[in-house]
Amino acid sequence: MTATPGIMNSQTMPAPVQLVYSLKLLATPTPSYVYRFPAMTKIMPARSGRVFRMRRYNPLPTTPVQITDSGAEPPNTVGTTVDVDAEVKYFAQTMAISQIVTLTSQDEVLNGWSIRMAVSLRGTEDTVIRNALVATASRIDAQGGANQDSPTQHGKIDFDTLTSLFLEANGLSLAERIGAEDEFGTSPQRNSYLMIAHSSIVRDLERTDGFVHRSQYPGGGGSVLPSEWGSVGSQRILLSTNASVSPKSSQAGRDVLNCIATASEGYYIVKQSGFSSHFIYVPPEIASPRTRLYSSIGWRMATATSISSQDWVLNSRCTLSDF
Repeated sequence: MTATPGIMNSQTMPAPVQLVYSLKLLATPTPSYVYRFPAMTKIMPARSGRVFRMRRYNPLPTTPVQITDSGAEPPNTVGTTVDVDAEVKYFAQTMAISQIVTLTSQDEVLNGWSIRMAVSLRGTEDTVIRNALVATASRIDAQGGANQDSPTQHGKIDFDTLTSLFLEANGLSLAERIGAEDEFGTSPQRNSYLMIAHSSIVRDLERTDGFVHRSQYPGGGGSVLPSEWGSVGSQRILLSTNASVSPKSSQAGRDVLNCIATASEGYYIVKQSGFSSHFIYVPPEIASPRTRLYSSIGWRMATATSISSQDWVLNSRCTLSDF
C-alpha cells in the first residue's frame, strides 16, 4: 500500500521514548520464613563472650516415705542441673550501588534493593535456625505410609506418635485450643504442637486421614498461625519452601523431608545486644568520600540457635508419594 504523501509518520518523526517501565514492580517469589515463630528469644548482653548458657533444674524425686516421731531425719536429696550452650555466630551482606545508576534509572533502584536486602536478612536468619535444628534434633522415620520406602510418607499414626512422645516427655502444647462455633463445616481444634514442613508435602497431607484444612477452623481464620496449612490430630502444620529437604536420601533414592515438630520451649534463638539484625545504609559521602560515586546498603546479624530439650524437638523424616 502506498503511503499518503505529506503525512508525518514514525519514520519521519520517531518517538523520542521507545519504552516505558511500569512503576509497579512484579511480585518476587519469597518463601514463608517460619522457624523463628515457635522459638524462645533470648538477649545476650554485649561484652559477654560468644557462648550463651541456659540452665535447667532437673525434677526432684518424689518421696512417699513417712517420718516418725523418733526424730530421725530423712536423707538429703541431691539435685542435678543441665546446662545448654549456644555459640553466637556472625553474618553480613553488602551491596554497592553507583550514583550513576541511581540518577539515570527510571526505577527506584535503591528502594527496590533495600527491600530485597531486608528479605535476605530474614531468610538468612530462618536458614540458620533450620540448619541448626536439622543437625541436632532427634530423628524419627515415618512408617505409616504406603510407598514401600524408608522413611515412608506421613500417615496418621506418625502424627499420633509425635504427640505421644511429646506427652511422655511432659512437653507442653504450643497452640491453644480453638473452641467450637456455630459455623457450618467447622470443627473445634485441640491444644496442639507445631510441625514445620516443606510445601511439597501438601499433596500427601490432603489425603491423610484426620487432616483438617485451616478453612475448617472456627472463628473465620482468626486463629490460623503464620503459613499454617492445617492439622492432623494434635499437630498443626506450617509450610515453607525454605523448609529442609535432603535430596535422594531415602532407601529408594527419594528426597527426604525433614519435618521439625516442637513442643513449647523446644528451642531458642539468641540475639546479641548491639549487633543483631541491623539494616545499614551508607550514603555516598561516607561510602565513597573522595568522589561520592556510590552508596551502599547491607545488613549484619549475630545469632545462635539451640535445642533446650532433645525430647521436645523431633525431626520427623518422610518421603512423598509417587502420585
